[in-house]
Amino acid sequence: MRLKNVFGILLSLFALVIVGCGGGGDSAGGGGGGGVSGTVVSGSAVKGPVIGGTIQAFEIISSASTPRTNIPRIGTTVIATGSTAADGSFSLVLPPTLKNGGVLFKLTNGTYKDEATGTTRNVVDQAAGGLRAAFSNISGTVRRGDVLTVNVTPFTELGVQTLGAAAPTDAAIKAANARVVTTFGLTGIDILKTKPFDATTTPPAGATQAQTDYSQALAILSQRQKDSSITLDQLNALLLPDVNAGVLSVANSNAAIVAELNFANSGFDKTNLANHHPVTVSVTPATPTTAVINSTVTITATVIHNGVPAPAGVIVNFSIQSGLGGTLSPASGITTTNASGVASVTLTSATDAAAYVVTAAAGGHTGDTALITFANPNKPGAITLAANPATGVIPPNQVPITLTATVTPAGVGGTIATGTPVTFTITGGTAAASATISAVTTTNAAGVATATLNSTVAGTVTVNARAGTAPIVTSNTVSVSFISQPTLAIVKVRTTGTLVGTIIGGINAIVSAAPSTGLSIAPADITASGAGAGSTLIPNTTNVASINLALINTAGILVGEFATLNYHIAAGNFPVAGNFTVALTGAGVIDTVGANIPGIAVSVLSVTIQ
Repeated sequence: MRLKNVFGILLSLFALVIVGCGGGGDSAGGGGGGGVSGTVVSGSAVKGPVIGGTIQAFEIISSASTPRTNIPRIGTTVIATGSTAADGSFSLVLPPTLKNGGVLFKLTNGTYKDEATGTTRNVVDQAAGGLRAAFSNISGTVRRGDVLTVNVTPFTELGVQTLGAAAPTDAAIKAANARVVTTFGLTGIDILKTKPFDATTTPPAGATQAQTDYSQALAILSQRQKDSSITLDQLNALLLPDVNAGVLSVANSNAAIVAELNFANSGFDKTNLANHHPVTVSVTPATPTTAVINSTVTITATVIHNGVPAPAGVIVNFSIQSGLGGTLSPASGITTTNASGVASVTLTSATDAAAYVVTAAAGGHTGDTALITFANPNKPGAITLAANPATGVIPPNQVPITLTATVTPAGVGGTIATGTPVTFTITGGTAAASATISAVTTTNAAGVATATLNSTVAGTVTVNARAGTAPIVTSNTVSVSFISQPTLAIVKVRTTGTLVGTIIGGINAIVSAAPSTGLSIAPADITASGAGAGSTLIPNTTNVASINLALINTAGILVGEFATLNYHIAAGNFPVAGNFTVALTGAGVIDTVGANIPGIAVSVLSVTIQ
């Protein structure tokens, strides 16, 4: 019995040692710092939350411990172990004999959802040596019987790395973790005790600002890895010199700003990171703009972060918010800022009158262009209609009226394409029902189209012309007349004035027709008439525009009509009374003895068109 009792006691002690030296994350543990069950450690491994990772605890051996060589130092024996749950949380129990001094916690293995890409990654691929966190002294926690809270993140890993070859004293550990906080501006965050959460999910109820800031900072690290296509180990190598110095270099500071803006704009962020710092996105053109179809309009977005232009590398997403048929280049609309915080794309459209608004998104903020309209400068912009002659002739001597439409382009430098259809339309008039227009015609190289207008009855006709599509341009309205063709213009000339004691023996005058187009006359068409009847009349008709009349009467004549001229009118011509004038020439008006008679003038008595 005595041996059995001793054996039972030894088994019990062995069990206590097992509980104190390990146990998984689900170990019941117990709460006390100095109890036989040891101090409970609770925390999370986050990069985002690590699932299925192994957490190991190592004692940081102080200078009061033995052996005294190479101390203080981090022990190499695992004193407790646990594993991370689906939310990255873990729990383990430290040995009850460990009542003071520091503890190093190390995460190995496990997977996590990368905040910046949404993909699942293995810890070992990103951090070959795992992630660590150094806690400076647990004595206070043990004495109070509290649970020791430790979170393991990339920032706590940097805290361990910045210890370097220095002895891991309490002061050195605290200073190293403090340098991480200072370097990354993590004010108000205890990188060991503040529990971050997954920044791609809605913050948990009751989440503090420190938790949100910590979660955002971790997401920014992931975004920087994505932006640079590097592992966490490679990123830490870039950041460690800055942590040692206590301040980020310009290059790393700019890269952090770029990562912040890119994660805020990624669609993964659920923490409102867009408002972490003031950001504006100004887009041009900022005023309504018109461009020629098939040309390109450059659209720029200027990203201002915290009052200054964002660094190069900020992703800007351009998209067409309104308007169909437009094309961005690059087609994805995704580009990045230059060193002045400016990104640009081009917009092209082959659609006339298409109007677009383009939106640029960066850092979780957006800006819009003003309306951009594409126009075809070669489309008809205006049309002018003219008719020649203004009067046509009905059958049988039919003379049509030529309608001439001149189409001008809508844009400066535009050209109306040869063959552009023009439609001529009768819009009214007393002879509209009897009028006809030749078939629809098209423009020539000068933008001119013609058509002919006829009518079978006398009267007025009004006409206009149209060209183009969407919109159609309409010309001025032209009014013309149709009449029967005149064939004869009968012009009577006379003398005027007062004869005093004398009579007229001769008259020398010139009858002018201006213009004389379409008129013809022969000597036989000119006769002495009226007061001049019976006189000798000698006409010179060599120039129809200027006919010289010489009248002689030895017996003498009185003042009044003295000659009639019958002008023949060619088809298509329509002279009017105003076309004809008469004036004295040569000897003028003389008496029967050849003396000049003053005060006597000549003029047109009447013009009859028939």
